[in-house]
Amino acid sequence: VSIIACGCMVCLALEAAESLAAKGINARVINMAGIKPIDRDAIIAAASQTAGIVTAEEHQVIGGLGGAVAEIVGEAHPCPVLRVGMQDKFGESGTPAEVMAKYGHSAEKIAETAETLMKNCKCG
Repeated sequence: VSIIACGCMVCLALEAAESLAAKGINARVINMAGIKPIDRDAIIAAASQTAGIVTAEEHQVIGGLGGAVAEIVGEAHPCPVLRVGMQDKFGESGTPAEVMAKYGHSAEKIAETAETLMKNCKCG
């Protein structure tokens, strides 16, 4: 599985990859520093070389990294894409840690989403 993350989610994605490795699931982590310009080649390589992609972002998945990745994958190399981030909800105020916890922005959620992708994978 490939985990494409941005911002503070990159560190959490690396933690998730370690957790997944302990369960025998190989995960590559790609730091997608920006959406525009987006690294189309890295996304297509991730789609073609792994069972699917999990995106991780600390903001809305609609119109964000997850949406951009899904568009590229849909056009160039279709594969499953699951998105960790704000699921079209209104945000609330709090400390960064409180807000991240409330919306499931965690290494555990990323790993759980990757495991779900692998369970539902129709590959190999």
